[in-house]
Amino acid sequence: MINIPQNKSGFSPRVRMWMTLADLGCIPGRTSTIALSHSGGTFVIASEPVELPPCDADLVYTIDERRFERRVRLVHGMTAAKRETAIVFLDDVAPF
Repeated sequence: MINIPQNKSGFSPRVRMWMTLADLGCIPGRTSTIALSHSGGTFVIASEPVELPPCDADLVYTIDERRFERRVRLVHGMTAAKRETAIVFLDDVAPF
């Protein structure tokens, strides 16, 4: 789980989110980055419509220049017809 520091000063941190697909089965032989507009515990929403098959990706966040990464599986892939894309965090899954 990503531990995000709590800020009580009224300052809004700068947050960026994206997924990196680098030879993880989505786009063989190519590295691609997909900007995200939203992320939740079980879903992501791409900033622009995207079509991808089910595959793995690296979910990346920067919060005030601190970088956090987690490997996820796009359970059903991504489609422009549906806004939310289901994800599963792979490090939360038993290895057997």
